[in-house]
Amino acid sequence: MQIKRYWNQSIVNKLTIIIGIVWALLAILFAFYDLNISKAVVNQNSIFGKFFADFGELPGLFLAIISFFIISANIKISNKFLKYISIFLIGAPTVLMYFYLVVILSRIINIPIEIFSNYSLHFWIFFGCVTTVGIYLFKTKFKKFSTNNHNFAKVTSILFTISFLLVQILKSLWGRVRFQDLAIGYSNFTPWYLPQG
Repeated sequence: MQIKRYWNQSIVNKLTIIIGIVWALLAILFAFYDLNISKAVVNQNSIFGKFFADFGELPGLFLAIISFFIISANIKISNKFLKYISIFLIGAPTVLMYFYLVVILSRIINIPIEIFSNYSLHFWIFFGCVTTVGIYLFKTKFKKFSTNNHNFAKVTSILFTISFLLVQILKSLWGRVRFQDLAIGYSNFTPWYLPQG
C-alpha cells in the first residue's frame, strides 16, 4: 500500500522505482553472464574505445573545476575571514583535481607519475596560483556567467563529489580487476558481488 502511494506521488518516484527494478534485474543478469557479456562486446582495437578510455574523464573533470570556480565566485558571506575560509575549502579540491588531471595525462602519454614527485611542491604552488586566478576571473571578468550558472554549478559539484567519493570507496573495497587487465585465460576474474579488498 505504501509503495502504491509512493508511486502515485510524483514522476520522480516512478522513475526511482523503475530504475531500481531495472538495476536489480541487470545486477542479477550480470552475476551469471558478466564475463561472457564482456568477451562479446569488448574490442581491444576500437579507436573509439581507446579514445574514451584515455580522455573519457577529462570533460567531467573540467566541468567540475569550472563549477567549483563559479561557486567560489558566488560566495556571499559578510565576514571576510569566513569568506576566505569558504573559498579555500572550495579551492582545495580544485587543486586536487589538477593533480588528478596530471595523473590522467601522464597515463595517456606514458610518463611514470613518480617523475612528478620530485616537483610536488612546485605543482602545489602552481595549481594554487591557477585556482586563485580562476576564482578571481570568475568573480570579475565572468561575473555574469557565474551568476547565471550558479545553480547548475551547485548541482554539478554535488554530483561530482558524491560520484567521486562513491567510486573511490567502492574501488578500494571491491578491488576488482578490469576486464582489459585480466590475466590470460581470465584466471583472476571475480564476479561483481564478491569484494576483493
